Amino acid sequence: RRFSQARMVVNRQGVAGATGAKLATKFNVSGSFTAANFNDLGTAPIEVGLDAINQVVDSGWVNIAAAARVAKAYIALVGYGGDGTASPSFGAISIDLR
Repeated sequence: RRFSQARMVVNRQGVAGATGAKLATKFNVSGSFTAANFNDLGTAPIEVGLDAINQVVDSGWVNIAAAARVAKAYIALVGYGGDGTASPSFGAISIDLR
């Protein structure tokens, strides 16, 4: 079965990230693990903010990018927008497909 949408659900705990910090899902099909080779998994970013704690947050359902709808894609969780000081904590993280 081919999936057409994805979302990320994150349990943020303990320590918040910097204002504006986010956790996002990226993908690539080349097998290269160089960060620059990863693209957004969705047609819009599938991401959640990290600037609050003790909450379960949901990115909402986003259409999966056509280039990611292949038999073998590598998925990564990427944090960005931090300040280099705050170290956010996480509980369970899931990427749900439908």
